[in-house]
Amino acid sequence: MALDHRIEFFIPTRCSCTQPLDPSLRNAALEKVKEQLGHWFGGCTSVSAKGLWTSDDHGLVREDVDIVFSNASSEKLTEHRKELDVLASELAAELGQEAIGYRIDYRLDFGSSDATICVHKAALTARRASSSHLRLARAFALASEAGRLSDADSVSRLFSGLLGFAPATTPLDVSNWKTDAAALVAPGTRPAVVAEAHGCRVVFVHLAGDSISPSVVRAVVEAAAASLADSLRLIAVIRNGDGSHWSIASPRPHVGLTSGLQRGVRRFTLRAGELSHSGLRRLLALDCTKARLPEDVAAIVDKAMDTRTLSAEFFAEYQRVFDRVKSQVATLRKDAKKHEFTLNLLNRLMFIAFIEKKGWLSINGDTGYLKGLWADYVRHKGPGSNFYRDRLRPLFFEALNCPKEHRPDTAACLGDVPYLNGGLFSLSDIDANPRVTVPDESIEDILHNLFDPFDFTVSEDTPLDEEASVDPHMLGHVFERLVVNRHEKGSYYTPAGIVRFMCQEALKDYLVNAVPEESPEAIARLVDHRDCSRLISPERIIHALETVKVCDPACGSGAYLVGMMQELLELFACLMSGSGKTGEAKYHRKLKIIQNNLYGVDIDPIAVNLARLRLWLSVAVDYEGDSPPPLPNLDFKIETGDSLTGPAPGHATNMDLFHYTYFAELKRLKDEFARPMGQEERDRLRQQIEEKEREIAHWLKHKGEKVPGFDWQVRFAEVFFATSERTSTAGTVGTGFDIIVANPPYVRSGSIQKELGGDYKKRLARLFPEVYTGNSDLYVFFYIRAIQLLREGGTLAFISSNKWLRSEYGQPLRAYLQRHCRILSITDFGELPVFESATAYPMVFIARKDKGSAQTPVLTLVKSLAPPYPDVLSLVQKTGFRLPDGSINADEWTLCSIQSFQILRRMEHGAVPLHRILQEANNNIYYGIKTGCNAAFVIDGARRAELIAADPNSAQVIKPFIEGKDFSRWHVRERDLWLLFIPWHFPRHLDPSITGPSAEAEQDFQEQFPAVYEHLLKYKEPLANRNKTEVGRIYEWYALQRWAATYYPEFDRPKIVYQEISATQSFALAEPGYYLNNKLFMIPGLNLFLLGILNSKPVRLFLATHCPILQGNARGMQEPYIKPIPIPTASEADRAAIEELVQKCLEAKGEGCEEWEREIDERVAVLYGLAPDAVPDEP
Repeated sequence: MALDHRIEFFIPTRCSCTQPLDPSLRNAALEKVKEQLGHWFGGCTSVSAKGLWTSDDHGLVREDVDIVFSNASSEKLTEHRKELDVLASELAAELGQEAIGYRIDYRLDFGSSDATICVHKAALTARRASSSHLRLARAFALASEAGRLSDADSVSRLFSGLLGFAPATTPLDVSNWKTDAAALVAPGTRPAVVAEAHGCRVVFVHLAGDSISPSVVRAVVEAAAASLADSLRLIAVIRNGDGSHWSIASPRPHVGLTSGLQRGVRRFTLRAGELSHSGLRRLLALDCTKARLPEDVAAIVDKAMDTRTLSAEFFAEYQRVFDRVKSQVATLRKDAKKHEFTLNLLNRLMFIAFIEKKGWLSINGDTGYLKGLWADYVRHKGPGSNFYRDRLRPLFFEALNCPKEHRPDTAACLGDVPYLNGGLFSLSDIDANPRVTVPDESIEDILHNLFDPFDFTVSEDTPLDEEASVDPHMLGHVFERLVVNRHEKGSYYTPAGIVRFMCQEALKDYLVNAVPEESPEAIARLVDHRDCSRLISPERIIHALETVKVCDPACGSGAYLVGMMQELLELFACLMSGSGKTGEAKYHRKLKIIQNNLYGVDIDPIAVNLARLRLWLSVAVDYEGDSPPPLPNLDFKIETGDSLTGPAPGHATNMDLFHYTYFAELKRLKDEFARPMGQEERDRLRQQIEEKEREIAHWLKHKGEKVPGFDWQVRFAEVFFATSERTSTAGTVGTGFDIIVANPPYVRSGSIQKELGGDYKKRLARLFPEVYTGNSDLYVFFYIRAIQLLREGGTLAFISSNKWLRSEYGQPLRAYLQRHCRILSITDFGELPVFESATAYPMVFIARKDKGSAQTPVLTLVKSLAPPYPDVLSLVQKTGFRLPDGSINADEWTLCSIQSFQILRRMEHGAVPLHRILQEANNNIYYGIKTGCNAAFVIDGARRAELIAADPNSAQVIKPFIEGKDFSRWHVRERDLWLLFIPWHFPRHLDPSITGPSAEAEQDFQEQFPAVYEHLLKYKEPLANRNKTEVGRIYEWYALQRWAATYYPEFDRPKIVYQEISATQSFALAEPGYYLNNKLFMIPGLNLFLLGILNSKPVRLFLATHCPILQGNARGMQEPYIKPIPIPTASEADRAAIEELVQKCLEAKGEGCEEWEREIDERVAVLYGLAPDAVPDEP
């Protein structure tokens, strides 16, 4: 009889509440299973295994387990099939489990329990919502850690038995694989489809070698995807040669118009016997058991492979651990100091967690260094021991930052630790305080609950390669969210795809300018697609890249510095390969790039340390060897300072021989300082460098006084004073940076003084008079400083808020950039959530410092973050268009298509701006009443009736009131809303002799309007606290905050009204006597012709191209954007025809007006000299 079937039961050792099960209870269950399986199937075997599962309350739980299995014939299995489920349910009840898992032919099933409490009396009901997730987590982990992943069959069983796929055995045709990909496959094996579900195929590939690097994974995935081009989704399960490492990878289509299909690969790694929390969750998320349609499977795979979910999981745990550790730091009293200490502690430990993956640290032969160090401490600790004091402080400050030959005896307990150098492990004032400690339970929380459950990798993701592991990129998210007040200071972390786009655009423009004999097309192919086949002189390109000077003046955690280093590294590799030369090792090339090409400044010292940390990690990842050399010193490359408030750098190009020699010596000292050295030598070199900087400051007429901000020309003197090295390949001498790339802080004007000091705006006004307006956001000044820092012909690449493109405060900046730059491209993301934690209305701005150039930039209005995003270049190539000449004109920028631009110019021809029409009629645009406390001043009809009943005089000050929600296009809805109109000094408000709060006026108010006075008296406290600089100093507590003092009689006229911020083009007519709130504007007078013009389609186009875009696709429609509207001249007959149509819309209250509105649009278009249907729906 053939025993074709396998039955397995998993017997846990822990309860659902994670406490150990009583051994007698558990052993009884184990014996029961053995007895039953033996009786039914003629025998059984049990093996011990280690498993892990996720608990909602306790996180990752590691557990010993027994697997009892039998082999059975088809007949016996059919006979006892129902009894297996009964047995599993009985076991679940006896052991207090939600369910017990068992497998038949590797397909998972469950026997569930109706128990509401576990054997330890803990409630189970709270976990029921996620019980299926927990069951599957446990069952898979037990099976996986029992060693079942080994070959194609085991992978097939995993996906078909646990994850809802159907088994398959379809070998792949590898004859069309590229030679390098085919060579990766182990001899005697053949890649094969081993499972599938609704068009998603699972491919198993056994590699010949032990390397499972990103490049290997990419080559295999791209080859498999080409073989299975008709697959809806593809999951590649890749095993290295000895089975110690597995990669689960899936290609993400990444469309580029000029390069065809580029495969973005998403992957996560599994290690034999070491299944991590993050790897487990990724596998669990691939469960397609409930998928019914191909799109269901596609969504499941995409979500499972999305690295953003890992980022969210890690940061949530990081935040929890951070808060706990911070609360337990001893002796520090100030919250900011505790915050800084905790952040530095976690940064240092994360750095070690990253580099221990290289195998460079060990203790007792264990390269899992932090866990090993903790275990060694636990074995040897005694009364009064403290892990931070006894192990971490010596590790940080006596080992990692000290050459081995100079280490004290106290470092002997630390194991084999390299000298890493670098400021990360420099002793700060807080560190130097021996009383600052952290309890052991906090350290255990960091190691076991933050680090242990997640995979760490020192390699950073790129837009085309994403690993579901914690990488240095995560430091940027930590920085954004945990650095003190960083959000309040306007800093948001830039996504990698945008960083890559900005770096590449800047490099393309730099190379076009620096190597003019190369065509822009050839350079674009090099930078965008790593294709150097069309270059005339690769050597000149290499020289230009070796000498490029790049700076981020708001570097934060270093996203752009790391991004630019990666771009330069890949370009060097491409150029060397294309010319048949052997390039330098990545490690040495990165060191050169940091030393020669990159500069950064940030006002936040923690940010600077993180930027240095990411650069160090990026260098460390590429060192191949057992003993890494110390890290470079970056103190004079990535510096702390205020980029804005230092003196504007001049561009000195003429030096005598003495000064030339002097600067050459300064550069030599800085280069020497960058290399590793002892503290004494470092201090000596620092003193020499700082002495030379003081002399430079004296030459620059700073005369040794303390410069308030970062002194660019002194601190980066080698950039601003010409040397032979700074002579470009085009023969020009460069003094200043070649590229400035940044995401400057998004600090609003009203927050500048709060965040940066009371006199900060005055300093900005003095330093940047050409753009200062008093209400400019902070990033405006970074634009000017960036232009000042660039050499002539240098390239600016910024991502900032788009508000300056259309706002009134942006006028001086627009005019400045138009005069000083050639604008290359504007990529506007509107309100799309580019930054996950903020709505910042971002746009990418690329320009060259070049006076007098024609302005025809490429404009891209991004409508969605769906693919091809994050490939921003593809978005630009797909939807961008070149603006016509004349669209960038001084401070007036018209950002729209050529068709819309021509229409707008035609509308202006022969028309009269609205402001001139209003001026000639002695009219204006006015805004409504600002109460400062609506609860007191805005009442309903019932309260109005009560006040008038109590005192008939009350009717004199109660006015019908309109808010923004009360009207739509054409029509104002009556909502029985009323305003208590109480001017300053009421009822003596017409007395010009009263200049401040008047007790006499209040007395008169109380006597003449007692009911209204008593009503307001109930709100006296909030009214008195509205604006303490005005209430009680300028006007009385009971008065409106702003009452239209010079124009309130205009409310008694009919008027055109509209909202200050509106998502629709909605102008309406309000009857005489209606008062407005301060979010509404009005144009007094009964002018139906003007109302028709304002609601017309041509004016909609004008508003769309001139008003700033706000959240919800709303438009800011403040006075400066409305007054320039061109109003066409019209004959009496034309005016009468439009007025008649408007009257019909008013009488219909805006309902069913489509035909009349269409006729208004056509008639207005003709008045502007346009064809009736000429105006597009989109600008």
